[in-house]
Amino acid sequence: MTAAEATPGEAVYNLRELADFAGASSRRELISSDLFSRARAELPGGATLLRDEFPSADGASCVFVRIPTRQAGTVRFVVDGSCAISACAAGGWLLEARQEGEYSYWVPQPPALRGFDSHGRIVREEPARITGFQASDDELSVSVGISPGLELCFAFWSIGPAMGRLCAELKQLSALEQTKAFLWSSQSTYQSPAGLYQHLIDGRVYQNALAWPRKWRFCCDLDGYELFVWLTGLERATRKTLYSLLRRQLALSTVARQSADGGWYHGEWTDMNECHYRFHNGALLLLENAADEWRDDAVSTALRRGVEFVVSHTDRTDLGLWFLHDSLEESTEALDAMHAQTGALAKGFGAWKPSRMLGKSPTNKMILNTHLDTTITVDRYREQSGDTRFTGQVDSARSATRRLLRLRPAETLYRAVYRAVGMTLLPADEARQLPVPLRAMKRLVWMYLTPNLYRLKRLYPRIVMPGGFVDRHLAPLHFDAKYHAVNIMDLVRHLLRFPEDHLDDVVDEAIRFVVRDGYRILRWWAEAKPRQFAIVVFAEALYQLCLMRPKAAYRSDLAATLLLIEDLGLGMPPSLLGGNAELIPPQSQAPCPRPADRRLRVVNLNREGHKEMLVVNPAAEAIEVVWEGGIAADVVWTEGQGGGLRDESPCLSVPPRGWLWGRPASRG
Repeated sequence: MTAAEATPGEAVYNLRELADFAGASSRRELISSDLFSRARAELPGGATLLRDEFPSADGASCVFVRIPTRQAGTVRFVVDGSCAISACAAGGWLLEARQEGEYSYWVPQPPALRGFDSHGRIVREEPARITGFQASDDELSVSVGISPGLELCFAFWSIGPAMGRLCAELKQLSALEQTKAFLWSSQSTYQSPAGLYQHLIDGRVYQNALAWPRKWRFCCDLDGYELFVWLTGLERATRKTLYSLLRRQLALSTVARQSADGGWYHGEWTDMNECHYRFHNGALLLLENAADEWRDDAVSTALRRGVEFVVSHTDRTDLGLWFLHDSLEESTEALDAMHAQTGALAKGFGAWKPSRMLGKSPTNKMILNTHLDTTITVDRYREQSGDTRFTGQVDSARSATRRLLRLRPAETLYRAVYRAVGMTLLPADEARQLPVPLRAMKRLVWMYLTPNLYRLKRLYPRIVMPGGFVDRHLAPLHFDAKYHAVNIMDLVRHLLRFPEDHLDDVVDEAIRFVVRDGYRILRWWAEAKPRQFAIVVFAEALYQLCLMRPKAAYRSDLAATLLLIEDLGLGMPPSLLGGNAELIPPQSQAPCPRPADRRLRVVNLNREGHKEMLVVNPAAEAIEVVWEGGIAADVVWTEGQGGGLRDESPCLSVPPRGWLWGRPASRG
């Protein structure tokens, strides 16, 4: 496939011909539905193409190009005709046709050279070197240098004349669209539409991070779900076709990656390509959000098969049914192989010893957050689909949750032990103020007590500790306090779905553990980068509580947490724009108000029948609030600063390091 004569060692590809599969030696339809379609083609020479199309966007398609590089050389990409090339607000480059009736192209990311293993993980990655650029009235061409042993990966959107509005949407972003979102599953950020294609590679969603300790990038459905939620909020706020297409493409890529047995596999740690059920649930949550909004056979079929898969991976305990965390938990051999393959992993995170506590299987680590997540996800599927086959499993899993959270053995012993453990969770400035004997004791606790907490839990199993701390698991040999935030989030989700389980006291105590003593645990999380994701997850949990309850303290804590998030350069939790269908059904979702000043952060608590929002100012000076597109006039604003609330503010100006709480004037 060449548009011009190639020089020795050079391959030439025309973007229009790539989008049309011109000259393909084979082509195959992979998925076709009312929402989307994906086709695959192979070209002479070994290059492969994936083309995503959408019935709602006639003439627009996204093409993933993958070209093997057997030897050093050059690949030249050509666009026929005259076009204006510019770096656009959405990120990447827009090649906009100058002549009416011609195609335009959006290239969200530069070409990259990648090495993939047999499981599709990216084991090597480097930017491709641009070696030439030529533009004339008849042709635009870009030459890229290639290295042997890697594959040149490249994605572009072909935009037909009927979809010209996409070009306009790409060229201008509002302040809200440029707000940074934080994806806690990969601890990375998204800030523009082009950023999606740092995750979406060759038609699959990857973590935008290197997985420890193997330093590879693996497919992560939880990243896809978090992106889907954020983009839903942006679509509601802007009404842009762009975000509708990007969301459909995420749903398509999720359906396309499902395995024949219904599972989504990840291989984060091992060459066994294990399935992490929390990530698997990310795919289900994305499809559940899609099913709430769109009726589509491909989505509903993938969702059903995925639920059947995850429900088949459980353990029977004395407490009830337990949903497992990953497929490695299903055999001693798999866990031993993981430790053999990862080396350092066996000395810390993930180390285990067989145990039959609470009647569980020896390899069940009893990780709470994944058990909660699966319970919620499967029950939501039942509610959506009317499929009641798994009601018994959900009821038994809920019983196991309630019984585990109510276990309070050896209270006096645990209280003494966790008072000592609390010293290891002090922020550095407070730890330095401890008397010398206590500092010595703190070090001994860190070195000898916390690594042996699992022994105490085996003798007296419990997961809710004195003071409100909720441990991540029962069986593994390590202690990890950052997962307290994840447990809070999943307990709040459980409370929202199953209020009759009466877990309010556990949730309230868990939150107090974080916010007491001037947000001591938040400050401790902030001190180390691997712990900082917990702050964003905690903000997500507080947002969900704000949707459930009118308590002012939750709003104050959420505002304080968002200020810390901004100080650390992280990003907003994905749900805060109001686009998470698990929390607010699509028909009840309301657009997030859009501030003109990009420094402001808006928490969208609006939904049908309820008007509410928070506006947070992380800047050192007051910022007057001006809304793009306007906002309803019947909103009363209360000023919050320093953890408290002041009188109603007549002027819509957010004080420095402060926040406003907007509610309807008729609230009473």
